[in-house]
Amino acid sequence: MFTQTGQARIIAGMQSQNHLNHHAPNRNTALWIPTLLLLGVFLWLGINLPHESLWYDETVNAYLAKSSWSTIWDWSRTIDNQMPLHFWLLKLWVGLVGQSEFALRLFSAFSAWLAAAGIYALGKRLTGKMMGGVFALILLAGSGSFLYAAGEVRTYALALALLTWSCVLLWELWRDAGRIHWKLLAAYLVVILLMVYSHYTAWLGVAAQGIFVGVRLLQNRGRGFKQAILIPIGLALGFTPWLMALAGRDFNAGTAFYGEVSWRTAFEAYIGFAAFGQKILDDAARQMTWWLVAGTVLGGMIWAVAQVWKEGGSQIAAIKGWRDGLVLAVVLLIVPLAGLIFSVNQIEGKLSGRHAWVMWPAIALLLGGGLGQIYAWLPIRVLRISLLGVVIIGLGGLAKTDAGLQDEYSGDFRQAFAILQREANPDDILILQDGTLFTAAEYYESPIPYIGIPQDKITDVNHEVQFYEAMDSLALILRPQTQHIWVMAWQGNTMDPTMLAFALPEYLSDGQRRVWMGPTGPDVYGEVALVEYQITEVKESLLDHIVGYPGILKVQPDGPALLGFDVYTSFHERTEADFCSVMVHSWWWRGDTDYPATMMSVTVFDDEEKRIIQRDQPLAGYTFGQEKWTPYVPTLGRVELQYPCDQLVSGEKYEVWLAVYDLNGEKATQTYLLATFNSPR
Repeated sequence: MFTQTGQARIIAGMQSQNHLNHHAPNRNTALWIPTLLLLGVFLWLGINLPHESLWYDETVNAYLAKSSWSTIWDWSRTIDNQMPLHFWLLKLWVGLVGQSEFALRLFSAFSAWLAAAGIYALGKRLTGKMMGGVFALILLAGSGSFLYAAGEVRTYALALALLTWSCVLLWELWRDAGRIHWKLLAAYLVVILLMVYSHYTAWLGVAAQGIFVGVRLLQNRGRGFKQAILIPIGLALGFTPWLMALAGRDFNAGTAFYGEVSWRTAFEAYIGFAAFGQKILDDAARQMTWWLVAGTVLGGMIWAVAQVWKEGGSQIAAIKGWRDGLVLAVVLLIVPLAGLIFSVNQIEGKLSGRHAWVMWPAIALLLGGGLGQIYAWLPIRVLRISLLGVVIIGLGGLAKTDAGLQDEYSGDFRQAFAILQREANPDDILILQDGTLFTAAEYYESPIPYIGIPQDKITDVNHEVQFYEAMDSLALILRPQTQHIWVMAWQGNTMDPTMLAFALPEYLSDGQRRVWMGPTGPDVYGEVALVEYQITEVKESLLDHIVGYPGILKVQPDGPALLGFDVYTSFHERTEADFCSVMVHSWWWRGDTDYPATMMSVTVFDDEEKRIIQRDQPLAGYTFGQEKWTPYVPTLGRVELQYPCDQLVSGEKYEVWLAVYDLNGEKATQTYLLATFNSPR
């Protein structure tokens, strides 16, 4: 039997809730709306699941998913700066559903679906309105970053799911801060620890949640202090074993170039990624990102203003809850954004838009909170439905813009290895530019032996392969019976800036090659290159060949010297397009003094001195200046000129000229006729 006091409290609570939200749904509506929304997200994810090949970063996770537990442990602990949770869970997943590209992506899609459920639950709690959760879910699911995470065989969808649900648990944990809720606390600590084991930037989310807890402590005048202390203690106990495993490791060694990124560039990169995912933004997309910024700020302001307008003693508790919800959404946005911008501007210039994944739900929450309040203000159903329509149309415009943007990273490794499976002979060998591509070779099961030039398993920006190292690597795999050398490359010029991975087989084959896929120059990104070189005769070692050069010219008075050169021509080398190439290998000796303004120009002229094609570059390329050359070691300056074969007249004679000049005009230009060739009839 209820007491009179108890009855009065229940009636007052019911009146308060009805007064706060006169559009409050009944029990059935509160169930079927999120059910339909999550079903819609499921279908949306199915429609947008990628069908393309895995790109390089995904092959790392795919390779580790089929590797041993010890390999995963060693990789995360000693090789790459990646937390191991996704690798572990993906390994368990492939044990159940297989290791196809579809199966691997299905794990990310399922994780994204859990994140969508989490953002609905979180939005509903933070805004105090079901429609706040509905709008937050729609906005997150419609963003390019969400679809990126859902289709990427990487950790981001898993991390998003853990972030949203950790926030839900934290919110429930602090609804009654007066006592310790042991079950909720244990569940929260498990989820938050899983989150920090999913990605190292998850600590930005932990920091944001810590600020929220601090604000709640101030509001409650210290109530909940014991519970608040237990959270960092639990985190420390759960993460200390990993720190012990990493003891003595330099996390920054070779992972990125030192430098700084301007705050505006970083800001646009992080917001742009949140809107469009991993795309190269054009001017229209950049403008839309600033509209997203304005909308997010406006949504937060509407959310805040709505609280100020609330009046009446019966509403104070609810208003306080909404204010706390706004605080959590704001810190989830500000902390990761500010932390990452500071990091790339002041610590290390490693800019990656996906690292700001912690703030993606915050943008949806702030926009959803504002839209949810506008929805509540609208007096009739038609206007509320119209608001939903406007949001969906806006997301449609975002999706249309997204579809017209170019992927920042791609690479059809699936096709490349399918070509090798079909065309390569058992005695062929494969050179990977660089060794980091071994994960693709292992996942797609290379049919022939391979070696990396260089052999590093992870990119080291401080390691640039030079002549003797490249020669030694090739010698490990080259056999007398080898007749074809294949080269596979994808953004390999960081550690192979002079293109030795291409130059060595070009020397052995006299440039006789077939380009099956992609670009073969040092300054083209985003595509996988696959080139086949045919060896027709045994040649002397490249070192002996270079030693026999007569010496051609020298940058006066004491600069680098051109020892000699080789010129190779290749005609009709592509199946999908009629392209011809001239490849020039110039071999240099470092002088006593470096002259960084020295450039070389290679030009093809016809017999009437009409220029067919020309390329200018520093002697050893744009990223390998003379200050990096090792004295008494031959340094390659490789120039590749590609042009449509129809620019050549059948049977005509063509000349390849070299010009060495100073950008500042301080030294006399030296020219040299490198070779002549006739266009094939």
